[in-house]
Amino acid sequence: MNARFTAYEFIELAMDVEKNGEYFYSEHAKRLPKGVLKDLFVDLANQETSHYEYFQTLRNRIKGQVCYLDCPGNQELYIKALADENVFVRSKIDEMLDADEFLSVDEILDYALDMEYSSIMFYNTLRPYLTRRERPLLDKVVHDEGSHVTYLEGLKRKIA
Repeated sequence: MNARFTAYEFIELAMDVEKNGEYFYSEHAKRLPKGVLKDLFVDLANQETSHYEYFQTLRNRIKGQVCYLDCPGNQELYIKALADENVFVRSKIDEMLDADEFLSVDEILDYALDMEYSSIMFYNTLRPYLTRRERPLLDKVVHDEGSHVTYLEGLKRKIA
């Protein structure tokens, strides 16, 4: 049996991912001293905001349309779990920010990389369920997320 969820629901999940990514980067940028990492995190926060706006535009385009994404078997549960548990989860970010000891730069970069890789996996998992009309927008976001990985990996190598 196929599970179904609306394209609108998918876009809402994607918007949450991007909003939480912006929160992660902007909150860490506030706590970092001036320098390359702070500048990068400010830039990444701005890019996450742009991604949020892309998804908002897409959501507004399909508002009112009844459009279901058919997911075979437990794919719907997998997709929602991937978004809820693995991609810039607000409660995990808050725990990290509230910790008694600040994370090292290396730990922050590792977390950011994990989240960027997870967001790419999340979006690529959803791609087959979108129409050809919606895919270019998602492809742009996936490309940008890949660029984030490149920036973060490069910075990690630089500071190692």
